[in-house]
Amino acid sequence: MKYLITEEIESPNRVFKNVEALDFFFVLSYMAITYALKAMVHPSLHLPYYIFSLLCCIFLTCRSAFNRKRRNLESIFLLLKHNTSVYRAVYEEEVQEFVAEIEDK
Repeated sequence: MKYLITEEIESPNRVFKNVEALDFFFVLSYMAITYALKAMVHPSLHLPYYIFSLLCCIFLTCRSAFNRKRRNLESIFLLLKHNTSVYRAVYEEEVQEFVAEIEDK
């Protein structure tokens, strides 16, 4: 007899085809803060300032390379919040080096 296991399907709200609502509002608020702080930037550097801010904002909303379920912003927040002596990511190369050290002994 087969047992059927139901899974919860999570579908985020989307504003556009690939843009989630939370990301959209984050970008809007980030750029609003950028616009509010433009008075502190020299007028000749306004365009590079906007471009740099937009690139940073896009990076923060992209998926993390080390934690696929989270955004880079969430990964950075967890990195700053948590005690690093408790949890540390294990990378494949480190595991292979560790196994090689054990086999050499």
